[in-house]
Amino acid sequence: MDCKLIFEDEKPMLVAGDKKLPFFAYMTYFTENAHYKDFTQCGYHLYSVCAGFTEMPINSESGFSPFRRGIFSVKGAADYSEFDADIKRLLDADENALIFPRVYLSMPEWWVRENPSEVLPTFADPIGREMLFSDKYKTDCGQLLGQFISHVRQAEYSERIIGYQLSGGNTQEWFHFDHNGSFCANAFPYFCRYVNAKNPGAADGYSVEKFLNGDYMREFSRFANDTVADTIEYFASLCKSQCGGKQIVGTFYGYSLENHTQFRDGGFSMYKLLESKNIDFFSSPFSYTDDRSLEKDLSYMLAEKSVRLHGKAYIVEADIRTHLSDYPEKNRKDIKIKRLYRGSVWFGENNEELTIFQLKRAFAKVITGNGGMWWFDMWGGWYATKRIMDEMRYLRQLADLPFSKALPVGTHAAVMIDETLWERHELYEENIQREFCKSLCASGIVGDIYLMTDFDAIKDKYSLFLFPQPDPPQNIIEYCRKNKIAFLYGEKIKTKDIRAVYAKAVGVPLADEGDIVYESNGFIAVHAVSAGVKTITLPLGYTVKPIMCDNLSVEHNAFTINIDKYDTVILRIVSN
Repeated sequence: MDCKLIFEDEKPMLVAGDKKLPFFAYMTYFTENAHYKDFTQCGYHLYSVCAGFTEMPINSESGFSPFRRGIFSVKGAADYSEFDADIKRLLDADENALIFPRVYLSMPEWWVRENPSEVLPTFADPIGREMLFSDKYKTDCGQLLGQFISHVRQAEYSERIIGYQLSGGNTQEWFHFDHNGSFCANAFPYFCRYVNAKNPGAADGYSVEKFLNGDYMREFSRFANDTVADTIEYFASLCKSQCGGKQIVGTFYGYSLENHTQFRDGGFSMYKLLESKNIDFFSSPFSYTDDRSLEKDLSYMLAEKSVRLHGKAYIVEADIRTHLSDYPEKNRKDIKIKRLYRGSVWFGENNEELTIFQLKRAFAKVITGNGGMWWFDMWGGWYATKRIMDEMRYLRQLADLPFSKALPVGTHAAVMIDETLWERHELYEENIQREFCKSLCASGIVGDIYLMTDFDAIKDKYSLFLFPQPDPPQNIIEYCRKNKIAFLYGEKIKTKDIRAVYAKAVGVPLADEGDIVYESNGFIAVHAVSAGVKTITLPLGYTVKPIMCDNLSVEHNAFTINIDKYDTVILRIVSN
């Protein structure tokens, strides 16, 4: 089915055939445990279903794979039976389903064995896994991708397919399988080619011995990220071409705020992919910081505003753990895992009420921000209670509300993120950008997060720029000084400092210190870290109307509302 992504007042909408719907979806790894009918009855008709070219692990550390067999596991004998059965299971539950498969572009074992010079040995897979910048990987996997899309376009369910989400590497998130740039001797020729392409002859004197000794690691860090972006663009171009340019193409990518200890993981070249004409949307999960505590903000991993600035959509993966979440082996008995998933990150809240608070906070973040998401019911059954599904139905209804004009952008602060920060400062023990986000979320103001490379496009739109780093580009600082634009930078920016500079440069913060406020698209949401009456002050000329809230008292441009601890309320902003 033909499908395109459009924006209506900043709201990402899918136009699929004669239907138009918001980008709110559902998916699971274990389709035998899927709750498709439950979500269909709640108004969801958009889904993703996984397709894997290999049954080799998606996680090089645990050995976990959601696939019982890979489509191309047997050389020359493609087997689409598992994927086709998964599509049938979904369509049996919802004949009106619109589907964008998540395609795992990883090579089968026979290819890995046949191409030892194109692979990286890993401790979980001694025979190795493909290097994500390998020419042969891109060429051969591109051919498999073409075969897969041809099969889908000829299948009886082809009119239910609206596009594809491309995934690869470790955990399907385009991470190198070693979390270190595929650092091995096989990478050396590719690295030298990259260096020479940027500066002809610069790598002519490089030696593999010095390379393996770590002598060129700063250059290698940029190589490790840029080349993954190039690979994604290669596959996106093939996919878009195979679809005749008439279906959506998305990819996992965007971890600029998250993986500071793995800055050679491949996820720090968003600036390149934002220029792509072949990618319609990007995806990454909500941050896992502090195990997504209800005491904090539920923040993004990427520079969301840069994505929209470049005409793309950010569709967040809401893999929200619930009181029903458990380990994968409890949900699929024949699963093969070398090292079991363990740790608090795999568990949600300990009761249903707190689970619902998590879901409401996640939805509020999206409707006041990027505007699209999918609920990732990872092993199946995470949301399987009547009360949770009633909440899902209500949230899906709210997702149909139109966006409207937000508060003037000048009432926000612009937060500038530098994708090269960690390769320049390898010794940082903490993620100063992520720690800054904690300070920001408690400041009672809204920060719009951009990549540093987009400064020129927004430099005259904001009255305050925040740089969570010790050394922002000097030309940018000089521009701010010359034009009397307020700014703040440093390694450890505190909440009180943010509020102080905001009050001087912009005006009264929206909320008191400690309260978490989201605002955009004509909505404002308040997440209560503590119970009690919250006071929100809007700019003059604006007031609110209730949507998802009670106990509201409005007086001109200010309002108060009594909120239970950890609950979230959503209101519509209107002009007086």
